[in-house]
Amino acid sequence: MPKKIRNCRGCGRAVFFHEDVFKLEPQYIATYFVGAGAEVPTWKRFPLQLLECQGCHLVQLWHTVDRELLFRDYWYRSSISQTMRDHLQRLAEEATELAELVPGDRIVDIGANDGTLLSYFPPVMRKVAYEPSQFALSLPPEIEVHREFFPEACMAWPGPPRLITAIATFYSVEEPQGFLKSAHAVLAQDGLLCIEVADWPKLMRMGAFDTICHEHLFYFSLGSLVELARSCHFEPITVRFTPLNGASLRVYFQLEGGPRSPEVDFDSLISQERLVTPPWSVFTGRAQTVCDEVLEFLLEKQVQGVPVSLLGASTKGNVFLQAAGIHHGLVLEAEERDQRKWGLKTLGTGIPIVPEGTGETTVKLVMPWHFLPEIVEREMDFLTRGGEIVCSLPTFRRITIENWKEKAASFKLELAHAS
Repeated sequence: MPKKIRNCRGCGRAVFFHEDVFKLEPQYIATYFVGAGAEVPTWKRFPLQLLECQGCHLVQLWHTVDRELLFRDYWYRSSISQTMRDHLQRLAEEATELAELVPGDRIVDIGANDGTLLSYFPPVMRKVAYEPSQFALSLPPEIEVHREFFPEACMAWPGPPRLITAIATFYSVEEPQGFLKSAHAVLAQDGLLCIEVADWPKLMRMGAFDTICHEHLFYFSLGSLVELARSCHFEPITVRFTPLNGASLRVYFQLEGGPRSPEVDFDSLISQERLVTPPWSVFTGRAQTVCDEVLEFLLEKQVQGVPVSLLGASTKGNVFLQAAGIHHGLVLEAEERDQRKWGLKTLGTGIPIVPEGTGETTVKLVMPWHFLPEIVEREMDFLTRGGEIVCSLPTFRRITIENWKEKAASFKLELAHAS
């Protein structure tokens, strides 16, 4: 059974929550897909309800699902998307420059996934990966691998790391203060900690409720992330806002009293952020509108006798499908690049998963909407043959061969404006 928290996971304050800030009906774990031999735990629904701490304003899930269930057998691979590969390569180059890394420096990547980020650092670096999933078993031999959750197997190396990265990881950590204190203990005196997470205030404005899932315990603003890190004696140095996954923020921290001067006025940025963060009622209304638009479109196609397939069998997609009540009766199949998912079905909605490009429909609904430009490029032959691509977020779009340039440009502009 999931555990219900009594205190804020960030600041520890008790009974300081706004309850029922936002709530989805209980869902199956969105990172799972099912077929013959699926394990029993994946067939349970777990609560998905957000709370906001009245003290530090950290938004978080009320319930904690066993992380062994969430992460030991993991589906998402960083290398599956060109957009993600490009992003991680730029990040590695940027972090190398900011941390002033030299040959022989140690880099620790926490939540290393399939090792894509570490692969972009020069081979002359000493690389360490913390990865609890099955991906740890296939990382290259030059990487020191710990198939553990950080900081449970935290090491004291003879040469302390000059860079620690936690990319799309920190929002899943059950005890963030323990994580930060352990990172503080092992980081070199002149080292940097790089944390990248979803930018929740911007996603709220979009109504991007599909970010909410059991593996993401936290929904950080710049303000809540910086306050938490400062409480553990880290200083923020610089921040990058990116359109990755809809909207993300990446902050570089040094140890308190470190050698670098901040590149930006964080207190000013945080004040601006608070002014533009929408009230929960606006987010709830926008999320409902997004669901209604897609469901109305699918029902219209059903009446017309036009079958629709999904593009991508993703975590975000599984959350969206369950929340909107979309099932195999409305969607024929889901096209997917990752061959491990072929022949399986989406959990809770029963949509068969087939190889990308083998679908038999003329209309495709994009699930990982944040990869839309990359997907449109891959589907150009489909559009040329008269097909239509539909995207739900950040605004509802219907893309054809006649308008794809305009729609792709407006999508990029919308995400750039948000970030």
